[in-house]
Amino acid sequence: MKNEIIKIINLIINKIIKTTLNFPLTDEEILKLPKEKYPNYLKRKYFFELKEVLNLKNPKHVGEQIQWLKLYDNTPIKTQLTDKILARDWIKEKIGEEYLKPIYWIGDNFDDIPFDTLPNDFYIKTNHGCKWHMYIKDKNKFLIEKPLYNYTKNKFETWLKKRFGIQNLELQYLNIEPKLFIEENVNKNKENGNIDIEIWCFNETVKFTRIAKYHSNPDHNQVIIYDENLNIIKLQTNNQNMSEDFTISNELKKAIELSKQLSKNFKLVRVDWFLSNGKLYFNEMTFTPCAGFFTKEMSVIKKEKIRHKI
Repeated sequence: MKNEIIKIINLIINKIIKTTLNFPLTDEEILKLPKEKYPNYLKRKYFFELKEVLNLKNPKHVGEQIQWLKLYDNTPIKTQLTDKILARDWIKEKIGEEYLKPIYWIGDNFDDIPFDTLPNDFYIKTNHGCKWHMYIKDKNKFLIEKPLYNYTKNKFETWLKKRFGIQNLELQYLNIEPKLFIEENVNKNKENGNIDIEIWCFNETVKFTRIAKYHSNPDHNQVIIYDENLNIIKLQTNNQNMSEDFTISNELKKAIELSKQLSKNFKLVRVDWFLSNGKLYFNEMTFTPCAGFFTKEMSVIKKEKIRHKI
């Protein structure tokens, strides 16, 4: 009952914001904003999402500091490392090519994808967004089923025309040249689930490690968060925690050590990894996790303050 009341109150507040503040804005309206208007826009966006007042002059926790970093710490290297294709050269130089997932093709147009040379299953991805990808389980079936093929093609053509991150003012995405790429499916043992590892680095120090194990049945999904000493942090979420005897594997330790290397010279970055069949793969560098709008599950991270004067 309490949750329903909160939802109703939030709906009312959002309606008031929309009518009185002319908010939210369209992507086109945001792109036309002069930079001096960005702080005011983020304050409105922050209140719209969380019903909290954003303090940019003296950010109190990482959720607020991410908003500050969006405005005053956006650098060309962040754009390069946010680009899922360009980041590969940097990762290869820093830690080695063995942590990269194999790529079969890179291009600009869906119609140019060389399906005849691809294996039976693979991922089609974009380089300039978040979750803009699709898994092709059976290539031959996919090519025959025209409704599915056309849906997929239209989806990627739409994504290629869009700029990710505008609404949340994640400026590191805006100058990425949109491209498509075909990536190998490195998880060949799906019945056992796959493991995503997120290493949260603050000022080149690992503060949190979040592990999520996903299954075909969402009810069996498991999530756990460790602190900097690899002690479990209790969560109050709908996801099941992993058992407390979850093995701290050598791969996890390796991911933490590599993340320390990759986070050098960044005030905040989340280094994402994928663990499959005992092999560790780099996923991406995330400089504005959750766009700074944290869910209940991640509230423990929201309370963390970047120990750096900004």
